[in-house]
Amino acid sequence: MQWRKLLVSIEKMGFKYSVVDYLKTLFMYSMIIIGLSYFHQLEFRYITLLMLTIVLLLPFIIYSQFKFTYEFQRFNDYCLYLKQMTIQYKTHKKIKVALQMTAQAFEKNPSKMYRCILKAVEKIDHGESFEDAFLCIEEEYHNRYIQKLHGYMLLGEQIGGDHVYQALDHVNFEDWQSDVIAFQKQKTQVRKTNIYFTLLSIGISMFCLFFFPQDLMQPLFVNTSFQLLTFIYFEILLMAYALVTCGLTGSWIDEKR
Repeated sequence: MQWRKLLVSIEKMGFKYSVVDYLKTLFMYSMIIIGLSYFHQLEFRYITLLMLTIVLLLPFIIYSQFKFTYEFQRFNDYCLYLKQMTIQYKTHKKIKVALQMTAQAFEKNPSKMYRCILKAVEKIDHGESFEDAFLCIEEEYHNRYIQKLHGYMLLGEQIGGDHVYQALDHVNFEDWQSDVIAFQKQKTQVRKTNIYFTLLSIGISMFCLFFFPQDLMQPLFVNTSFQLLTFIYFEILLMAYALVTCGLTGSWIDEKR
């Protein structure tokens, strides 16, 4: 069942979403479809097909909404980690202390990054290498900036010196951070535009139903071509909404960089 996979996927991202929540969302979308179908006097078979469409698409729509929130939090945690680790390592000049101090920045809102940091500290306490400790974080937040930062820190543990600590300034992730935020804002704007377009399309359709006289519209409602075209129209709106919502959801931390 798709909804079961949905619940498992959402739970893996650290959110809580129950079957009741899913059914409430499905009920809301179903009521909208039934209401629009009623005003357009769609035949039962077309209503059934539209309902089947939303049942199939809804898990992807819901997942994309949670995925967006998850990636947003993950991106913020990543940038906070880079900033804090740079400051703390320059201040204390020890990897373990820098990790411990950085962990404090995540205590109020524990996330996966917080757990990764604690795991890295635990590995160091057990005598494992700094490289292995950093892997706890790098495997979850793989990106060239974090690898570069860790590389300088490992070098600082080996040879020390102010030039190593100054080299941390070369981990200039702020421009990348700004680019990612700007790009995500553009995608959010596209998503909003898609919602506005969907609402406008429905609004125009409803306006036509109430604007034109009923004696003119009534013969049209029973026309086979009108029924089919109206069904296709709503089907396209549903598909477009789902495709844009799902298509614009992706990783904020480019794994290839």
